[in-house]
Amino acid sequence: MNNSSGENAAFSYTDALSKVAWGGTFLLIGMALSKLFGFIKQLIIIRGLSPEEYGLITLGLSILIVSANIGNLGLFQSAQRYIAYYSSQNDRAKVKGSIYSSLRIATISVIAIMGGVLLCSQPLSSLFSKPELENILWLFAPIIPIYLLSILF
Repeated sequence: MNNSSGENAAFSYTDALSKVAWGGTFLLIGMALSKLFGFIKQLIIIRGLSPEEYGLITLGLSILIVSANIGNLGLFQSAQRYIAYYSSQNDRAKVKGSIYSSLRIATISVIAIMGGVLLCSQPLSSLFSKPELENILWLFAPIIPIYLLSILF
């Protein structure tokens, strides 16, 4: 009887290992395709814009990414930790509570960061001596919630 349970354990270990290997391969292919499409996107942007316009877009994206990373407040890492912890204890109420509270806090944070970027767009454009940057920041500010959601999921 011990032999058959040992064989089942070995089979499930092998099965789990093949699933992990398949998942890793899938992830590697996805990351490679993402990098390739990102490179193609950059080539299209570089070819279509003048160096000054490209610099403004890059500056706007940099401000967007820095402000969004400040806005996430480490919330997503802590939410992952608590959701995993409560899931392991089969406490569905606390899992739901963790999800809802993190989404509420994230919503408030996104609104505050987006408002901060919009309010600071004119001073930032003056700081960098680029008046066109104000329009770019107004254009990119609505992207902050989408960017933060992409980090979350």
